[in-house]
Amino acid sequence: MGTYCARPCRVLAEQTRQEAARERQERRQQALREAFPIQTDLELQAEDLTLFQAVALHALFSDPAVENTGRTTPTALWPKERRWAPETLRDDYERRLLRAESRTLIRPHRDSDADAFLWEDDQPTGSFYLGRAGYYLVGAETDPAARVPRLLTGLNRVFHEGPWPDAWLRQWRELWEELAIAQAGAYLDMKLREHHLEMRQGDGTRTALADALATFSLGQVFNFIYRAAKDSAAYYQRGGVNTAQAANSTIGRISASADRARANGWDVKSFGMPWNLPFSAIAETFFSKVMWQADMMQVALP
Repeated sequence: MGTYCARPCRVLAEQTRQEAARERQERRQQALREAFPIQTDLELQAEDLTLFQAVALHALFSDPAVENTGRTTPTALWPKERRWAPETLRDDYERRLLRAESRTLIRPHRDSDADAFLWEDDQPTGSFYLGRAGYYLVGAETDPAARVPRLLTGLNRVFHEGPWPDAWLRQWRELWEELAIAQAGAYLDMKLREHHLEMRQGDGTRTALADALATFSLGQVFNFIYRAAKDSAAYYQRGGVNTAQAANSTIGRISASADRARANGWDVKSFGMPWNLPFSAIAETFFSKVMWQADMMQVALP
């Protein structure tokens, strides 16, 4: 004869399960505190950083959620309305911060979600997932939260008043191009999706966008992209090609439009930034705080 488990029995079983899960979580958090202690180091100064590092750290630690804990929000969890970095660059940017050649800049915070770390027999292996961990800033204060205002104040002073470290004078153009190309690529993807087309962007795409951005503002390149995606959709509708061929033809159209506009000296209308494709926090920091561009869409690469 089977055993009947009444509701109190099921409630007790659920309570037991929850208690075991809570105890395991506590053990894991304790293991993380031992494996990833908060370390002290020399305080970071603007001159210690590359321009990319300065901009990326400013964007990462300006998040209001950092204020009380000194722990950043995992970059994978930043909202689409304001990502930390362009999605195509996020992993690379995070690696560049974590593996800075000159000195350590950030470390994974021990109070991050346990699932951000890799485990073996309930012990952390020392590895973690880039976008899922929170980070703290290196510095001399024992409390990581106290380190952040010092860095942000120092960076804001250099951004607004100068002088820039000499290295930054050689680095700003590369960062401008990188962020502008990423934004143009995101707009290209968005316009193609609106026409039910899709393409994989590679070196050829980035080269074509970089060539157009060498002469025209980001808003003007958006104009080229808008018209090229529309023409590619019409090309597909006429028949004889598949969606991949139609989508891939968009890059040639963008390059042709830029070449014709250059050759004829046309005054190309500049588009604004769509509400559903905002700049990332890094791009916003760089263009508005560092380069002092009130409307980046209207400005060609100086």
